[in-house]
Amino acid sequence: MNLVAVAFLAAIGSAAHLTEVQRKALPDASTTILRKFAFGSGNDQDAEQFMWSKIAARQPQLFLSLGNNIYADEIAYEFKSITKGFDRDAPPYLLREKYQKQLNNSDYVDFLSSTPIIGVWDDHDYGRNDAGSEFPFREESQQLFLDFLGEPRDSVRRSQAGIYTSYTFGTDAKSVKVILLDYRFHRDPYLSLHPNDPSFKGSDGDNLGDSQWRWLEEELRSSKATFNIIASTVQVLPNDRWFGTESWSIFPAARERLLDVIQLSHASGVILLSGNVEFAEINQVSCGDDDAYRLTEVTSSGLTHSYLQGSGLFHFISALAYTIVNAILPWYYRADPTVHYGGSNFGQVVFDWESSPPKASVSVIDRRGRTRMETSIPATRFSGTNDSIGCAPLQLPSPGDYMVRILTVMSLFVLIFGSMIVNVIVVVVVPLQVLRGALFQTKPKTD
Repeated sequence: MNLVAVAFLAAIGSAAHLTEVQRKALPDASTTILRKFAFGSGNDQDAEQFMWSKIAARQPQLFLSLGNNIYADEIAYEFKSITKGFDRDAPPYLLREKYQKQLNNSDYVDFLSSTPIIGVWDDHDYGRNDAGSEFPFREESQQLFLDFLGEPRDSVRRSQAGIYTSYTFGTDAKSVKVILLDYRFHRDPYLSLHPNDPSFKGSDGDNLGDSQWRWLEEELRSSKATFNIIASTVQVLPNDRWFGTESWSIFPAARERLLDVIQLSHASGVILLSGNVEFAEINQVSCGDDDAYRLTEVTSSGLTHSYLQGSGLFHFISALAYTIVNAILPWYYRADPTVHYGGSNFGQVVFDWESSPPKASVSVIDRRGRTRMETSIPATRFSGTNDSIGCAPLQLPSPGDYMVRILTVMSLFVLIFGSMIVNVIVVVVVPLQVLRGALFQTKPKTD
């Protein structure tokens, strides 16, 4: 397709509106005591939508989407992909097409009519795998995403740069603030766009941008809510993911800044929720000089697919890799290193307002309605000073032990995938060569 055609289709797609659907309105913020809400991420519009009815059956007061509401970007297997990468930008017309397909899904439409939805985007509904501020269609994508959510035309989210926002439910001792971060619109590129690019910051890059940082600091500093839920589409706490998974640890200074902001705000009952990774886990750090303050992050991903749910060779390889690394690596940010779930899942938060202090029970639930993991988080706050900030995992293996585990994983990968290649050669290539020789064998010359 030539550039003129792409530009024409993009203009049509960005100008057209998505089909209006019946939506359940958000509960009145000032009078509603939030007792239960659900959350999740990773919904492929082309996959079976089996999870929406499971979530609705639990009657949450709202659903918090942690991104990848659709998968609009595509992978191109071309020769130039060797140097330019396999991921391709999703132009506005394609984003609109994918959003419309999701809005045409009857299971999702039923869910919209019974459960209010708030949320943010991640990379695949933003428009490109792992994309940040370098994505060329970010403004168009912003409007399409907000159309998909049913955001009012006069919403501040439509006029600001980025989709970050917050909601507060309830009052006084029974209040919850939900803070939605935009990890994509302002995030610095992971890789340099051009050789010797002076604007490239490398590991010193930022995730939120100045305006969003100022907004977040004020949201937490001024918050009187008993619980403050911070929704980040990618994981915040773990920095042990050496195998390339997106997380805040790619930009260490930004991650440290976020943890500092949380502590120094002295906000009550901070809970981190995240998605993106296509499995579920609970991570935790201890903060302060006496390690008395615990900060917990619950990750739920994905709704339609995951490491252990899928078909085809790629999913088989992914499931095998997931099983190996979870059996061998220490996963020292997890509250319990052995607890994780690789099947499709969603999360649920239930508030106990009668407890002293109030508690939030956060759980991860599978497609059959079984609770796979759960943690109880009290509404406490960091009580230290500027001199006592800093967070660390609950357990930390010795460097030698960690290196041995990594080398073991890498050795197993080489052994397994090397064996696969050898088997392909023996089973496919060698017989084909023998057959070719038999069919096209050159007859010896005769005098």
